[in-house]
Order: sequence, then structure tokens, then C-alpha cells
Amino acid sequence: MQNYSDNRIIKDVTDSTNESGLAAFFQRTYAYMGAALLITFGLAYALAYPFYAEFVRFYASNGALTWIVLAIAQLAVVFLIGRNALKNPALAFGGLLAFAVVEGIFFGAIFAMYDLQSIVSAFLMAAVDFGAMALYGFFTKKNLSRLAPILFGAMIALMVGLVVSIFVPGFSFIMSVLGVLVFSVYAAYDNNRLKQMYFELQGQGNQTINGLAISGALSLYLDFVNLFLYLLRIFGNQRN
Repeated sequence: MQNYSDNRIIKDVTDSTNESGLAAFFQRTYAYMGAALLITFGLAYALAYPFYAEFVRFYASNGALTWIVLAIAQLAVVFLIGRNALKNPALAFGGLLAFAVVEGIFFGAIFAMYDLQSIVSAFLMAAVDFGAMALYGFFTKKNLSRLAPILFGAMIALMVGLVVSIFVPGFSFIMSVLGVLVFSVYAAYDNNRLKQMYFELQGQGNQTINGLAISGALSLYLDFVNLFLYLLRIFGNQRN
């Protein structure tokens, strides 16, 4: 009886430690994500509104080359974070902030096309949707890893559909609705995946966990901004 009691106490202490460690991990992850979103949306707003005239002149003078360079920079930063997050969290965090800046420039061009009320409304809708799905992914007892091939296929369909929508009027709306569904599911999937990965890597030290938090922050950031963009395409009003 005494041995059973001791084992139960040890199990309770272990479970409590795991839960507190998991909570701290997600707090760190969302802090990184929040910082990246603040940079992106803050910069985008500044470019599209207070510095709109300067931004337009910059775009007119530099043309498509600017966007090609920025697109290459995006891919390079994502590759950098993916390769170095667990080994070099400081470098990965710098890459996350750089990625947020590059995205902010892209979003500045998008914000310039929509009125501010539409942007705020889409952001709030994205926040509610993302928050609900993230909570589901975190608290569900199911392992959502089985959704990986389905989501990958949906992403391929989205990319093909976006190309088709250029030539087929009205198809863009269908793709936007599909995009909202896909990235809503991704929000649940990535939160669930990060929880599973935390338990697998928690014994490898704080550096590894911090790197996982940065890598996870990038995944969640991408889920949120894509969800926001598709909602903006559906409900946004063009700026006068």
C-alpha cells in the first residue's frame, strides 16, 4: 500500500511538471508569434496609411524586382529557420523577425488595396477562428498527425486553384473559402503537433525547446496570416 501511494505521488508530481512545462512552452511560442505579427501588421499599416505616398513612389520606381527579391528572401529565411531552429535558437529568432519584416512589406501592398475597417474586421475574425481551432488542437486527446497528407493535398489544390482563378471569374471566391477551411484546420493541427513534439523533446534541454518554440511560432504565424488573407479576400471592401 505504501509503495502504491509513493508511486501515485510520483506520477502526480510528474504530470504536474509536464503540464507546467507545456504551458510555459506554449506561452513562449505564442510570445514569439505575437512579436512577429506585431511587426508585420504594424509595418503594413505604416506603409499603407501614414507612409502611403512614399510607399507608392518606392514601388513605382523599383517595380517587380523588389518583390522578386523579397520573395527569395522569404524562402531563404524559412529555410534558415527550418535548419537551425533546434541547433541555434538565437539565429532562428533573428530569422523569424526578419521574415516578419519582409511579410510586412508585402502586406503593406495588400493593405493599400483595402479600407481599414475591412482589415480590422478580417483580423478579428481570423483571431476568433484561429483561437477556437488552436484550443481544439491543444486540448483534444486525439493525435491529429493523420491529417498531414490531407492538408498537404489541400495545399496543392489551393495553389492550383489560385492559378486557375486568374483565368476563371468567380473561382477566386471558392478558393478563398477553401483557404479559410484549410488554414483553420492547420491551426488545430499545428498546435496538436507542437504539443506532441514538446513531449518528445522535453528531455533534450532548454535550447532545443526554445528552438522548437521559434519553429512553432513560424508555423502558427503562417497559419494565422493566411487565414487572415483569405478572410480579407472574402469580406474586404476595396479602398477608395
